[in-house]
Amino acid sequence: MRISKLSAWILIPAGLALSGSSAMAQGYYGDRYDRQDLREDRRDLRKDYAQVDRLRADISRDQYQLDRAWRRGDRNQARRLQRDIDRDQRKLDALLRDISRDRRDVRQDQGYQNWDRGYRR
Repeated sequence: MRISKLSAWILIPAGLALSGSSAMAQGYYGDRYDRQDLREDRRDLRKDYAQVDRLRADISRDQYQLDRAWRRGDRNQARRLQRDIDRDQRKLDALLRDISRDRRDVRQDQGYQNWDRGYRR
């Protein structure tokens, strides 16, 4: 009986201390995770904007070639270019939607990061 009481008096506080220290460590490193998440979101936005620029340049180049194909009367090349333009436009629209979600995520992460500093979004 004495051994079980003694072990209870030792093991219960030790268990509570260990569980509390992991919770404190999570709170301490949580800010680092939030900053890293924000950096990754911004890096993703930069890559997305670069891809948007490439797609827009590709669409304008294909549009120019499409106009030349129509002027020459080359219908097969015009159809092929139109399909390419449509495909690139769908990619561009999806990418712009992704950018919108990423920007919203960045604003949300900034708001969470500044929450405890007294700033408002």
